[in-house]
Amino acid sequence: MGGSNINFPGAEFSDSGSGWALQTIVSLEININKYEVGNGASSYIKLPEQIAKKQACINIKNKDEACFGWSIVSALYPVDANSDRTSSYPHYAAVLNVDGIEFPMTLPQIAKFEKK
Repeated sequence: MGGSNINFPGAEFSDSGSGWALQTIVSLEININKYEVGNGASSYIKLPEQIAKKQACINIKNKDEACFGWSIVSALYPVDANSDRTSSYPHYAAVLNVDGIEFPMTLPQIAKFEKK
């Protein structure tokens, strides 16, 4: 078993020296919720309190529809303070190639962004 790769559609599992290997997925549940921002002025959505209290998510208070760009920049340029402010990061358009990308980001555009 050690050092083997097990492939299944959409994902790859590789044990990392533990000697353990995935053999079967007994159950898998995926929940998808559609949310449409009503005002069109901003893509910022306040986190539910139970998630915000965990302090495990960076939720940037952007005033445009480029939440995808800001989230990528927050991962590339981590900060210790004021991680929810756009002013803590370089502008996404200055450090990412977003030519031909329209915001808000759509699923088909993600593949286009990844190729750049």
